[in-house]
Amino acid sequence: PPPPPPADPPAAGTVDVVEFHYAAFDHYFMTADANEIGILDRGEIAGWVRTGRTFTAWPLASASGLPVCRFYGDTFARTTHFYSAIADECAILARDPAWQFEGQVLRMALPTADGGCAPGTIPLYRLYNNGMGGSPNHRYTTDPAVRATMLAAGWVPEGYGALGVDACVPG
Repeated sequence: PPPPPPADPPAAGTVDVVEFHYAAFDHYFMTADANEIGILDRGEIAGWVRTGRTFTAWPLASASGLPVCRFYGDTFARTTHFYSAIADECAILARDPAWQFEGQVLRMALPTADGGCAPGTIPLYRLYNNGMGGSPNHRYTTDPAVRATMLAAGWVPEGYGALGVDACVPG
């Protein structure tokens, strides 16, 4: 399918989170770090290409939302990253030798227990590849159509409520 149209510029006080895909492994990666985006856009790490999808979050320096921890896993068949704004989830992974804590990278709000988001925010869905390809991988999206496509491909929703809302991001 053709890539989606360019996203509107992020609102003041927010950052764009850019999604990349590595087709050979069917892995997804997201980042708001301008240096990482540049490295991947220039092809310095071969194979990663933009999907054309972005969403907004709050920068780490913001007072909005909660800090999002980022972990890197290199003990699997393929390397992977994982992100969470859930403090308990971050604490569990910090004790797991398969994951290396890379730091807090941005901010998102947590949804209610039923997956609801506060006014001015929208759901961010987290989908897990269920270990397909021998390595864990997660895809984060605000697009219900992308969510549906991933579910149809065997990915599993993770998060709050019936839809698996992982976080709430500026809308």
